[in-house]
Amino acid sequence: STLFYLTNKFKPLLYKAQYLNLNEHILYRITLEATPKNQKNIDITKVKDIKDPVVNKFTGIKYYVIEFDKKLRICVSSPSEKQIILDYINSDRYDNFTPAFSKFSIANIRIGIKDRKKDPKTIAQSGTPLCGIACIGFLMIKYQPNDYATLIEDLYSYAGAFYNKSNYYIKPWNKWPFGQVYDINPYDKKDYPKSSGKPMAQCDYILLASIKSSENDIRSYDGKSDKNIVIPFDLGEIDVDGIGGLTLSGTITKLLESMLLADEVDDLTSYIDSEEDDLKMLKDMDNLYIKKYECIMLIKSIMLEATQPWTKDDIEQSEKTFPDHWVMYAGDLVDNGKNVTFKVYSWGGEIKVNVTYQQFKNTFHGYIKCKL
Repeated sequence: STLFYLTNKFKPLLYKAQYLNLNEHILYRITLEATPKNQKNIDITKVKDIKDPVVNKFTGIKYYVIEFDKKLRICVSSPSEKQIILDYINSDRYDNFTPAFSKFSIANIRIGIKDRKKDPKTIAQSGTPLCGIACIGFLMIKYQPNDYATLIEDLYSYAGAFYNKSNYYIKPWNKWPFGQVYDINPYDKKDYPKSSGKPMAQCDYILLASIKSSENDIRSYDGKSDKNIVIPFDLGEIDVDGIGGLTLSGTITKLLESMLLADEVDDLTSYIDSEEDDLKMLKDMDNLYIKKYECIMLIKSIMLEATQPWTKDDIEQSEKTFPDHWVMYAGDLVDNGKNVTFKVYSWGGEIKVNVTYQQFKNTFHGYIKCKL
């Protein structure tokens, strides 16, 4: 198993790996270094074995280096590990590439990508807590379909990829050499996410689970169908049951701005009841939608399950429940003075919401708007 991560805090950019398996030899730790301007157009056939070790002036630790095209360096901790890499480069197995998501079907993935490029709303988080990331995926497909397809293929191959012109780096991580998102078997009925007995689309899993795991600061997300899923929260971690998982608004805005390069991003969400006029916010959101803005709503998922009328228990539950679901607003707002109806995209399709004023107020927690 392999762990890569990237940090932009240093120049040169650093990629690190642990427990890398090369021709059945396990390398404990390796580092790749490249300056930002030299990330692309590297001719890896131009290999140079740097004979003398490089010494870190702060730690005194020696590193043994292989250089590619004078732009990229691989650093390892021993001459024997360097020789393993050189042997790997020169071996017949160098061309027998095994993708990171090796248990997945590239044919299946490409069919899914093609279907979603035809209809972006078919992207679905299935039985995972990835509704917020699914909204990002929807916008990616709608506005940047070719970049979306390339990202999934790169993640499938390498479990790491730079996205589009933003060069936003997506890399699932786990500090242990197991439990990575790419270790899961999509044909394993026990562990692989599913909804109503149907397994999650492989292209959706690769995209959504990879982005989620890459963004998590506290704990990686391996995508398994655990009963309780732990996600990062501002003050630690919260346990979320099944599909009730939540991506925080700060992650959504970060991905919109830094990954999709969206304009006019504005976070108008609140995780607690606010004094805002919810119906006015709904009408403002509808006006933005008409003006070709995109709006991602934060709601309590029971909004989508509302029945007429609610019981007393339903009302009490809606007042206590934490907002747990992100959906794409899809317009067609109608206000008849007692109820509001409108459309959203969620769970791989279009849903018509029909709620009373009170139901809406109890289950609506604002929205994030942007322009793409």
